[in-house]
Amino acid sequence: MTIAQSLSARIIACLTLTLGLLSAPLTTRAETTSAAADAPAAAKAVEHKPGGEANLVMPDLTNTKVKTTFLGLSGSMLLWSGIGVSVLGLLFGLMIYAQLKAMPVHKSMLDISELIYATCQAYLFQQGKFLMILWAFIAVVITAYFYFLVKVSVSDMAIILAFSLIGIA
Repeated sequence: MTIAQSLSARIIACLTLTLGLLSAPLTTRAETTSAAADAPAAAKAVEHKPGGEANLVMPDLTNTKVKTTFLGLSGSMLLWSGIGVSVLGLLFGLMIYAQLKAMPVHKSMLDISELIYATCQAYLFQQGKFLMILWAFIAVVITAYFYFLVKVSVSDMAIILAFSLIGIA
């Protein structure tokens, strides 16, 4: 990055920050005082639970309590539609893979592709080992936080660790 590009990036960032501050709603001292007076009442109404995502409440996707739709679809129908599109994509990919596998290939191209495949396989294996070592350190921190500080159950801890592995994949 050149000096001119760096300087122009900083100017754009400063202008964006300035515009954001100027467009923010201004509050009067009376509004600030009344909001501060209402804060203890609001804090009593909602109890804070530590643990972040572990304590998220999943919304009702069946539309039994609150009737909400997106393009006429309920939340569960929208999720099932997405899964259907994913399955169709998987089937399309498998179909194309089978067609490519059946095509004839020249001997030298086959040798080169096998060399590339072996190189990529070795690289991915090394990356996998590195990620598992990194995950072990992360799992220690996750366990220290959720199990010892937030006091989640052992089964919840296992679920959190399992989904942290899925998230890496």
